[in-house]
Amino acid sequence: KWRDLVEPDTPLPTPWGKEEYEKASRASQQRRREMRAAGAPEEDLEALFREEQVLFTRMLGDETYAGKVGAFEGAGYQARGLYRSAADCIMFTRDEVGFCPVCARAIERIIDLHTR
Repeated sequence: KWRDLVEPDTPLPTPWGKEEYEKASRASQQRRREMRAAGAPEEDLEALFREEQVLFTRMLGDETYAGKVGAFEGAGYQARGLYRSAADCIMFTRDEVGFCPVCARAIERIIDLHTR
């Protein structure tokens, strides 16, 4: 779907700190479950979400292939077997990094389809 956007020196599949990310993600999910079970106010849950955004944006932004198009394992709510085109994209983490080049192109194609 996006091979034409992958630079020749980018390995496929593209390595990234998947295990570290998943460990941090599981810890955040557990903390969120505990907070919900304890009846934490929504503003505390929102604060946790903002903490997670900062952590995950930093983690993914520090990756060797951050900002590159590749094939990063973990997509479509599956940890294994499916690949996404970027280490980080709003479609993956809901971080404020915006859309990766592949998502941006797909959105542009749909807009063009319906407006031309």
